Amino acid sequence: MKKGEDFGKLAQEISEDPSAKENKGDLDFFRKEAMVPEFSNAAFGMKKGEISDPVRSDFGFHVIKVTDRKDAETVTLEKAKPQLLAFLKNQKKQAAVEEVIKGVREKAEVKINLPEPPAAAAAPAPAPGAITAPAK
Repeated sequence: MKKGEDFGKLAQEISEDPSAKENKGDLDFFRKEAMVPEFSNAAFGMKKGEISDPVRSDFGFHVIKVTDRKDAETVTLEKAKPQLLAFLKNQKKQAAVEEVIKGVREKAEVKINLPEPPAAAAAPAPAPGAITAPAK
């Protein structure tokens, strides 16, 4: 890769991550806290244009290419409002779904139908001359 091959083409060809294949390895901009520490430490320790050696994390091996950087920015409420509303609406919907599931579970009547145990096999006949107790 450091020999000039196209990073995106290689990501499509050899990545095991379906998202990386589809996006040619482009993860877009992300905050350091958004990735596992091994990945973030490597990515945020690199300069624009650099390609990392393989980085190992719990998700496997990664080769990182930093294509751009941008400083964190403060977003106005007006700009963030649609995302905040969508997030809150989704949270409310999720809470409602969980409440319905809880109600269904509380009202559910669970019956476990186990098969009847096999009939007890007849006791073998006593050996000749054996002493047996009378049946009660």
